[in-house]
Parts: sequence; structure tokens; C-alpha cells
Amino acid sequence: MKLVLDIEDNKAAFIVELLQNFPYVTFEKQPSNGVRKVKKIAEDEYVEPTKEEILQNIKTGLEEVKLYQEGKIKLKTLQELIDEL
Repeated sequence: MKLVLDIEDNKAAFIVELLQNFPYVTFEKQPSNGVRKVKKIAEDEYVEPTKEEILQNIKTGLEEVKLYQEGKIKLKTLQELIDEL
């Protein structure tokens, strides 16, 4: 299934980072019109994360938020996230 998202600029980096944490979501390369599409991989390739993995990912994310709020880390810009794709 293909899904096209229209997200406010100030929320896009968060959504992209969130989606990158799901193993069953992949990103298509950015076409010349500047619209990036997200595509779903085949269901037989998907491995359901364990409860422990999910909780660890949430914990890691919250620790990163805390470090950012304390000024100890710098978050990537939207352009840096896009360039990684």
C-alpha cells in the first residue's frame, strides 16, 4: 500500500524519524517534483517487534528528548533527515 502524507513543516522531521523506526516502512527516493513517498514492504518481510523492543525504543526516544531539552545534543534538521534517505 502506498501512502502520501501532507505534514506541516514544523512536524515533518518528527514524523519522518518516527516512521524510520518501523521496519515495515520504506521511503521511495525523492522525485523531481520534491514529493517524497513512503511505501510499505511486503508483509512476509515484516517482523513484529517484541514488547521489550518497543519499550526500549520509547525509552531511547524519551532520553534523546531530555538530552535535547538540556542542550546536550543537537537534533538533525529536516534537510539532514531527507539527505540520509
